[in-house]
Order: sequence, then structure tokens, then C-alpha cells
Amino acid sequence: MWDKLLDYYLSGSPSSSLPSSRNSIIINENIKLLFASWIDRKNSIYNTIDEVTYEFKLLYSSSKNGLKATTFHQKCDNIYKTLVVARLQNSKQFVGGYNPLSWDGKGYKSTNGSFVFNIKNKYDIESARFSYVINSGSNTKHAIWCRRDYLPYFGNDGDVSFQEDGSVSCRPKTYNDIDMTKKNKFDELEVFQVVKKSTQNKYQHELPSGFGMKEYRW
Repeated sequence: MWDKLLDYYLSGSPSSSLPSSRNSIIINENIKLLFASWIDRKNSIYNTIDEVTYEFKLLYSSSKNGLKATTFHQKCDNIYKTLVVARLQNSKQFVGGYNPLSWDGKGYKSTNGSFVFNIKNKYDIESARFSYVINSGSNTKHAIWCRRDYLPYFGNDGDVSFQEDGSVSCRPKTYNDIDMTKKNKFDELEVFQVVKKSTQNKYQHELPSGFGMKEYRW
């Protein structure tokens, strides 16, 4: 049952009862419900898209805009509340993070509202992990790192960080371990702005009844 549930959330299959995301090649309406629940720190997944008070606006796509830090900053600087999602090569694995602050400037930024995630296998709900920034010591002060020549960078030592060679690194320190290997290759990187939803853009589709969200470990 859990395999089918996670597949329902992450699959871009035409059989899904919710429409696929219009511009993204990674996320669709199903996975938006999952990310929205994490952003809002809910203990259960939203049941309908109408419950979510915002939508995800695609700002940057590596396949469309090129994998360059300067391009990422041109499109994403001075914008608050962004979600970073990467698809690992030759897999159904998704990794990334959420930054409630902006990506402009140079140096560390402090927040307790960011998180990183790793969904290793969409067919195995137990493989999904995420962690909010550790709310102790100086961790929140090093939640986000910004620099003009860097792609998205989460954490003091690069808990999750993306490079222009198409690699993503993981060195848990500021966030709890999300069970990522130290270095991976990705084939798509997308960044979305989380914006307040217009009342004219609400969908009426609902998920199958009886589905809840098992608490993730972090």
C-alpha cells in the first residue's frame, strides 16, 4: 500500500487523477501536496490541492536554462521561499531542499525554516527522508550559504550542495543525516518559488480516501 502511495505522489503517469505540473519535468500536482506538507510542518499529507494555500512557480530549469550558477542567480536572487529539486541520473530518486530566504548576497544566512530531503526510491515509502535545520547551537545561523558563483548550497559544510559539473554532494552537519551517499550525479535541477495561490487557480481533485502520511525519520 505504501509503495502505491508514494508512487501516486511522485509518478508523472497519465493515470494520476491530478494534472501534471505545467512546466516542470520533475514535479507534478501529486508531489506538490507532499512538499507543501513538509513546508507547513504538517503531520499528515494534504488531501486536496485546495487545502494548499500556495503554488510552485518554476523559476529555473537546468535543462532549459543551462547548468550555470550565474544563470541560477539571475533567475532566483531576491526571491524568497524557494524549493530546490534535483533528479539523480538514471533513477527515480529526488533530492534537494527548501529555502525560506533569498539566494542573493554572500555568506551564511540564518533560518530555522529550511529543510533538505532525499527520496531514494518512489516505490518504497521507507526510503524517503528529510530534515529541518537542527535547531541548536549555531546550526540555524549556517542553514543557507549564498555566493554568486555557487548553485544552491544548504548547510555549514554543504549538507546538500549542487555543482556545475552536474554533481550533488552530501555532508551532514547542519541538518540531520538524510541517508544520501556522499556524491551523486543529477540530470535535472529545478528551482520553484512558493507563492500565494490565486483563488482562481484551485483544483477540485482529491486523493483516494484513507491515505495518510507515515511520520518520516529525521
